[in-house]
Amino acid sequence: MGEYGKFINKYFPSSAPIENEEALYRLICESNLISQIMLKYISLEVEYLTESKLIFYKRFRDGVNKLLMYLPLNEEIGIYACMRYSIEQFLKFIYAIYFDEELEVIGRTSYRHIKEDIKKNSVISDDIKLEMQKIYTYYANYSNDVHAKEIDENKELVSLGKIIKSDNEYSKAIENDLRKFLNISYKIMNKIFHIKYEILNTSERMSIERLQSNRKKIIFEMLEYES
Repeated sequence: MGEYGKFINKYFPSSAPIENEEALYRLICESNLISQIMLKYISLEVEYLTESKLIFYKRFRDGVNKLLMYLPLNEEIGIYACMRYSIEQFLKFIYAIYFDEELEVIGRTSYRHIKEDIKKNSVISDDIKLEMQKIYTYYANYSNDVHAKEIDENKELVSLGKIIKSDNEYSKAIENDLRKFLNISYKIMNKIFHIKYEILNTSERMSIERLQSNRKKIIFEMLEYES
């Protein structure tokens, strides 16, 4: 049993096993690693990006982490809301980079205004805007899920305990969406900041080396690694 499996057994003893728990855990650990690297080197390399603007990237990171808590509950609203929150905070981070607004203003800025303002901004390159379009789709999909726009009126009410004990209905789809979303976020971070592998320290390089080969390839591309 892996580390995440032990966490679930300890804090969610009634939860049904999650078939892909280790794959999810590795993916979220990867997200943490990349977030840690980005936060460190963005702060060192990019003078205009203040701590108040980095808060949105930190919120994105923390939202992804909280999936590890929501998934064992097997409860769709919490899981979908957590995904939507994470995506929204990443969008607000990108918005904060290009728009000189106060933290409170950005925090109140709606998804619709973020989307329209980025579309009209001539400084943001077309290739970044193209990647952002993909993220908008994920945000819209999870917003629909949270607001239950498609309601199955024939679905009977079940006890909360039975939901937790039931086979997890969401983990596979979440793993798939999270992987694709992280890949898009890595491309965007590369296009904006160009943090390169060559400036990483030994510990950071070793952490990347421990990733699975298919994921390591994606991280190398993001960090413009030249073998």
